[in-house]
Amino acid sequence: MATSRRLARWLPALAAPAAYALHQSYLPASQSSSTCQHSQLDKLITREHVQELESQGFVVIPAAVQQVLGHAALERARRDASSCHFGKSSNRGQTVRDDVVCWISASDDSPGEGLVSCGALLRGAAAALERHGYRGSRHHRVPLLLQLSRFEPGGRGYGRHLDCNFQSAFELGISSWLRAAGSRARVLTAMVYLNDPDWAGRDGGQLRIFHGPQWDGSRWRDHTDVFPAGGTLVIFKSPQVPHQVLPPRKVDRHALTCWIAGKVS
Repeated sequence: MATSRRLARWLPALAAPAAYALHQSYLPASQSSSTCQHSQLDKLITREHVQELESQGFVVIPAAVQQVLGHAALERARRDASSCHFGKSSNRGQTVRDDVVCWISASDDSPGEGLVSCGALLRGAAAALERHGYRGSRHHRVPLLLQLSRFEPGGRGYGRHLDCNFQSAFELGISSWLRAAGSRARVLTAMVYLNDPDWAGRDGGQLRIFHGPQWDGSRWRDHTDVFPAGGTLVIFKSPQVPHQVLPPRKVDRHALTCWIAGKVS
């Protein structure tokens, strides 16, 4: 009996490290942000961008790819994106989203020089923000895999959502909850659009970012629409910024996304 009581006291302590190790094994392969620095992006991102991200939860930098890598790099990335082999996303066909995706590895040059260059730019976002004093999150980890998504005309887009899954193990089941470990760790979403730089409002495909009521000079609005013009860089707080993707009307819409893990400050 005494042995059983002692074992009962020790089991939680013994199980905790094993549970932690199991949870960690489901996190995506990643690197410290300090190893992913991008010197040219460091020069583009400013303290003002950081303050905007901290205060409103998102920041938009038009023509970032062109400013950092050049117009030719954007065109190469667009060609690379159009020739990728896409597969169905995990919940394609549901009411949530209707896109196809391709995973791009930072350790693989085969997707093409343009995509590789844009991927390196995205993976340098966390270090650039840190360099300019970002305090919204810390201990950033940058994934090796980036997601290239394609939304096609006539689809449903992607319904309103957060980039973090806060559902419990009781709601998801232990297996699904473990698979969602990477989603729970996200603190920043960084993406660049690989579309025509002259993408206009009539083309649809907006990223709709929801926020509290804001006066835009003529009326109160509860959201901001970001048009996916080629080269635009968008960064937002993954756990805090609800958003949706409206379907494009005329041509395919491509975006390359990096989900940065860390700890919320």
